[in-house]
Amino acid sequence: MEQFVGIDVSKAQLDIVLSTQRRPLRVTNDATGWARLIARLAPTTAPCIVLEPTSTYHVGVVLALAEAGMPASLVNPRWARAFAESEGTLAKTDRVDAGVLARYAAQRQPAPTAVPSAALRELRELLTCRDGLVQMRVMALNRLETATAATAAIHRTVTAQLAVQQAEVEARIAAVLAADADLGDREQQLRTAPGVGPVVGPVLVAELPELGLLDGKALAALAGVAPHPHESGRQRGPRRTRGGRRPVTRALYQMALTAVRWDPAMGAHYRQLRERGKPPTVALIAVARRMLGILTAMVRDGLTWQQTRVGQGAFLPQAA
Repeated sequence: MEQFVGIDVSKAQLDIVLSTQRRPLRVTNDATGWARLIARLAPTTAPCIVLEPTSTYHVGVVLALAEAGMPASLVNPRWARAFAESEGTLAKTDRVDAGVLARYAAQRQPAPTAVPSAALRELRELLTCRDGLVQMRVMALNRLETATAATAAIHRTVTAQLAVQQAEVEARIAAVLAADADLGDREQQLRTAPGVGPVVGPVLVAELPELGLLDGKALAALAGVAPHPHESGRQRGPRRTRGGRRPVTRALYQMALTAVRWDPAMGAHYRQLRERGKPPTVALIAVARRMLGILTAMVRDGLTWQQTRVGQGAFLPQAA
């Protein structure tokens, strides 16, 4: 019998609903609890397991299940909540959520999520740490601008310490990329594109491993740069980008900002969009989407930016 499993993850415990059993199971979110869960699932062949990513609390059980040959599927919490509401489930408790995920697994049967390598997990953690340090440093600098003599020295010290820590984290990011041939080679390949530097490159490597594997439309949706229609009856609203992976969306926007300034082809593309009446932000997102398609072709075909037709100037406007 097929087994569909929903797991609601919290810091201390896991609430589990199995489609073949009436009573839910609760175990601790540690090695002992993971072992109990795996033992309960052991008689089942290839169970369909669904859970939501919850900060870092889900990582341990996901790795334990994968090692036991039972890879889980991570689903977007928004999708799971929408599924619950679509079936009329308005209550929200740990056990109710686990039951919703089990029914989601039975109806949708999502494919297992690939487990990232140890190097990729470390890179993602370091990038999250860097983002946090950047945000705290900006906050400290903003406070320093309005600080009086009573607190200015404190804010200067905090800002300097955060700058040192940020530099240390960036050095560790570079070390992780240098130690892993696959990640390092991909980052160096992406760095040949305009606007992809030491900040954007690692983000694309860590947060968009699908580069080179999916088509442009699917990647644009994952990256949050795909315009979605907003239509109903005779109403035709403007298309807007929604969803996607926030770190990737920010990285692509930063890339486009630099590319339209320094790359002739991307600059010309941006100006053409502006001449057609596109607002600046819409034009930049369009440039980011076009560059994303070129990046995935680069990874797929093993090319640098200079080896692509765009990089060779094939699409530059002809001089009058």
